[in-house]
Amino acid sequence: MSKKKVSKKEEIVNVGVRKLAAGYIFLLIAFSLFFVCLHSFNLYAFDIELNYSIFILPILFFLIDVILKEVGYSYGIAALVLSAAFIFVAYMYLDILFNIEFNMIKYIGVVLAYSVSQFLNLSIYYYMLDNYRTPYFFVVVNFIFSILIYNMIYMLFSLGLVFSDGFWSSYLIVVALQTLISMICGILLRLIKQGVEG
Repeated sequence: MSKKKVSKKEEIVNVGVRKLAAGYIFLLIAFSLFFVCLHSFNLYAFDIELNYSIFILPILFFLIDVILKEVGYSYGIAALVLSAAFIFVAYMYLDILFNIEFNMIKYIGVVLAYSVSQFLNLSIYYYMLDNYRTPYFFVVVNFIFSILIYNMIYMLFSLGLVFSDGFWSSYLIVVALQTLISMICGILLRLIKQGVEG
């Protein structure tokens, strides 16, 4: 094949990858906004107040891993940065909309918890893709580890909880529920074929 035909074919592939990446990033941002909105709705489990956003968090980790697996690490980082920015703005906007007191520490805590846990999830999964062919057990452990990091930072930094006021009971219930969802996400992630960087 001539150089012209090869470069045209590469250009078509690159355009397709960019469109796929844009679609996945849009989906991640939509779920991120849904995650923020569900913080306002609570449920009670074992006399502990939880919010519905705990069910969306494993899906956010799943989506960033799908982006990494399908279109590559650089798009995964871009998705992380954009979704973190949208989460920050959405929290501020909702608090202004509902006349909730402005609390910069809360906003920074949420974004810090999200960014650190997503970056660790992304980095560990990227390492596994390159070296281990991602066994199901390690994928689920990576989800759970990322969830543990998120919940620890969020509960301590944003909610201002201390270890004496029911911290561990609520923390363990949240992590148990999110672990069940992570197991389903791990199965789905195994079904996705590795994309352009694989």
